[in-house]
Amino acid sequence: MSRKRILIIHNPTSGRRSANLMGAVVTGLTALGARVDIRVTEYAGHATALAAEVTGDSQDCIVAAGGDGTVNEVINGLARLDVAPPLGILPLGTANVLAHELTLPKSATALAEILFDGNTQTLYPGRIKGEEQPERLFAQMAGVGMDARIVAGVSGPMKRLLGKGAYACEAARQWLKGGLPTYQIDIDGTPHQARSMIIANGKLYGGRFVAAPDADISIRGFDILLLEGGRFDMLANTLALLVNRLSSKSGVRVVKGRKITIFGPAGEPVQADGDDMGTLPVTIEAVPDPLMVIGGQ
Repeated sequence: MSRKRILIIHNPTSGRRSANLMGAVVTGLTALGARVDIRVTEYAGHATALAAEVTGDSQDCIVAAGGDGTVNEVINGLARLDVAPPLGILPLGTANVLAHELTLPKSATALAEILFDGNTQTLYPGRIKGEEQPERLFAQMAGVGMDARIVAGVSGPMKRLLGKGAYACEAARQWLKGGLPTYQIDIDGTPHQARSMIIANGKLYGGRFVAAPDADISIRGFDILLLEGGRFDMLANTLALLVNRLSSKSGVRVVKGRKITIFGPAGEPVQADGDDMGTLPVTIEAVPDPLMVIGGQ
């Protein structure tokens, strides 16, 4: 079934190729016969508000044009609708993890064709709730420890200037800093401890790196990676991730679960979909109701 009414929610600060790719995809959609509406975000959280404003069956899909943070905002808006149209992704960000998970192509022509009449699949998001921050959904992953500290330490201007290099610089700074605490973790009622953890909803992490090969966004629940966190472990974990072997590395345990509560020192950051999501303690759950997302296969 063709999608002839398409709303694109565009974050103009995402990535370096935003304008060219965005324009080419819109041109392709128009040539296919779609009516394309474009709303441009103006502040953090605006994409959520724009998605939540969609009324009735006025759109055949809502496209998040930006990075993983923009996708995160849009799915939080879609979750507020009684009946949500499918989510499309126009990947313009730094890592574009969910776009890679869905095997979306790079070319504007192919992206336009997929958004117009590509297949859909279910996406079961996760939900993160802290004591002092409102609950939010996430699509791909959440984490505490090393990765959350890196995300919290990378500023928007630094990311726009250096791209993925901003995360490498911050990772080096955090490695030199060290000092990760031991987090107390409850997974579906069973206690655990770790010095870092990744709650994987999908297979990929940080772009195309495979962190949890058995995770599946179309199945409710997470693969939870519990990592040791000494300075040598941090370096070894990074190297294992780069060759897609993190989940099988010594010192890394993988536990499946649907509800995770995490405790640690006050002020320890939490990340989800590559954005800072506040501080511990938090509870993370797999939500029972899926969204539909336009995939690349």
